[in-house]
Amino acid sequence: MGGRPGGAVAAVDVWAAQISQAHPMIAARKLKALRNVLIHAYSHVDLDTMWDVVPTDLPRL
Repeated sequence: MGGRPGGAVAAVDVWAAQISQAHPMIAARKLKALRNVLIHAYSHVDLDTMWDVVPTDLPRL
């Protein structure tokens, strides 16, 4: 990430591409979109929904 602006975004883009290539069944673009919501719109995240998603959906990944 190198401490430069946009470094984290570039790293997430690389990560999503690597995940998509290695594991096509994983919706890496949706994971990236969720990450963006959690980072930028965290005040609008429904914590009850997130706590349902973590044990229910995350293990399938």
